[in-house]
Amino acid sequence: MKKGVLIAVIVIIVIVFGIGAFFFLQTNLDEARQIALDQVGDDQAKIVEEKVEKDFLLSEYEFTIQTDTEKFEVQISGFGQVSSFERESLPSYPQNNQTNDYCPNNSQTANTDGTDIGLEKAQQIALQQHPNGSIKGTDTDHEYGKLIYEIEVIEDQTEYDYTIDGLTGEILHTTQESIYD
Repeated sequence: MKKGVLIAVIVIIVIVFGIGAFFFLQTNLDEARQIALDQVGDDQAKIVEEKVEKDFLLSEYEFTIQTDTEKFEVQISGFGQVSSFERESLPSYPQNNQTNDYCPNNSQTANTDGTDIGLEKAQQIALQQHPNGSIKGTDTDHEYGKLIYEIEVIEDQTEYDYTIDGLTGEILHTTQESIYD
């Protein structure tokens, strides 16, 4: 009987110690922020969005971090490991009445007067990439204070999604997938 009680006490101590270690080793929000910023490695980087997801007893942290030229999506596990890291270049905009003549497709004209290109022009830019395509959907959005157009084009059983800079007409991002996905 003494042996059974001793084993039960040892099991309880191990369980309590294990649970305590589990919670002690977890990363809190402040630590996760610092890990994400360290991963970006720019002293001027700022967290513009953060999300904490709790799955039972474990947290997962997601941060959107921005510098002057790039945007980062960083996920940190509950134990402080970087589980996902994505980097995206931000569009450059004219500063102090300068013009931005960058134009990714020679058949389109860059807008150099600092005004909105408009939804119709954004649709034309997307359709230039797919002459036999048709517009499925559009959305106008502001990300980090910048106007963007999101254009969905269907061509040959494939959906193409374009993110287009609302001032320059530059294609910032594109994805494609089967219409059956």
